[in-house]
Amino acid sequence: MAHPPGSCKVIALTTRRPASARTLAPFWVPPERGLAFPRTRLTGRVDVDVAVLGSGLTASLSAALLAREGLSVALVATGAIGDDSACGLGIVGSVPAASAAETRSAHGVRATRAIWSATRAAGADLVSMLARWKAPCGLERLPSYLVASDDGPAAALEREHAALEACGTEATWLGPTRVMATLGLERTVGLRLADGDGVVDPVRATLACARSATAARAIVVERLAIDRIVRTRLGVDVHAGRHVLGATTCVVATTVLPDEYRALRRHLAETTVVSCALPALPAAVRKRLGRPAICEAVGMPGLAWRPVPDGRLVLTRHIPVALEHTDMRTVLGATGELMYDFTLQHPHVSGEQPTARWLRPVTAGIDGLPVAGRHRAFPGHVFALARADRLAECALAARVATSAVMGRAHAVSGWLDVSRVR
Repeated sequence: MAHPPGSCKVIALTTRRPASARTLAPFWVPPERGLAFPRTRLTGRVDVDVAVLGSGLTASLSAALLAREGLSVALVATGAIGDDSACGLGIVGSVPAASAAETRSAHGVRATRAIWSATRAAGADLVSMLARWKAPCGLERLPSYLVASDDGPAAALEREHAALEACGTEATWLGPTRVMATLGLERTVGLRLADGDGVVDPVRATLACARSATAARAIVVERLAIDRIVRTRLGVDVHAGRHVLGATTCVVATTVLPDEYRALRRHLAETTVVSCALPALPAAVRKRLGRPAICEAVGMPGLAWRPVPDGRLVLTRHIPVALEHTDMRTVLGATGELMYDFTLQHPHVSGEQPTARWLRPVTAGIDGLPVAGRHRAFPGHVFALARADRLAECALAARVATSAVMGRAHAVSGWLDVSRVR
């Protein structure tokens, strides 16, 4: 298969001399300290109620939720658990990544209000679970802003503000003076979206969900070389060499859709998240960056940044295309553009060199929203596809998929269901 479940290409490099293999990994790849859980080696044939394919937060949380429903669950990844989550800023945001204005135009005010409300609730539930589990994932809260230069992009921000208010989401308008005082951005207007969105280390949050799944008797199979996925009379069989994992239901929660489901690809958006991490900045530079916050720039689609506790800064940008080449030149070019765009916002960071750079493919619906639920062309399957860099949307996809497996309706299942992509 070209894209086996749970796998994706990650190209990462650092500007420092690599001391070990770990320094060549994306920024969000910590040691497993405090988050260890048992792994299972697949031998012969193993039958479960649900097989969850994927290594990101959507897959791990789906496995945890389903296991706590009393089902026998296998969480299966072709790589290591957490691989699919090593992108973005680790934001558990209160609003989806999709534009509220575009969503309202495509689906109407009622759907937009329901999806935004469900995303906010799913994100809050995820933060509550991580806090309750006392997961060592760096959980904290930061205010969240959308910003735009006060010329052309400001009009797009005004439209977004109107759409957010129409769907019942509070957002406070900030003029140039307040944005300068708060965020250190000149000639910029903004929207304050939330006083305290959750931020985490996304890989450690994913490991915490997987550990919760094993505590509820789920099994975890890592680095499984999957040959094919076959529908059977009783459900789905996942073949890996001489070994078979049989399941009544298969939940597909991968970042890149496997070839077995390529018929759905034309209805999905396979895109790329470009990320880099800056070293600990001098105190004078950090002061000019304004108060610690999550910021996303309108007019530079997908450009966002936030500080991490040790004084470093993580930047990310969403590119609306799937990069076909992921060699070193591509990584350097993509992260170079990211750094250039960021220095347009904060010129005083010019000259700082990233200590880590990496790319990650992500998948969602063509409207930018998660895709979750069943599809008539794939009986025995439930899909849970959300942008891995948006953890609240991953949590929402996991909850909608869990409801679909259990035969329950979710408040937004009609708008996120895979059957909407025809």
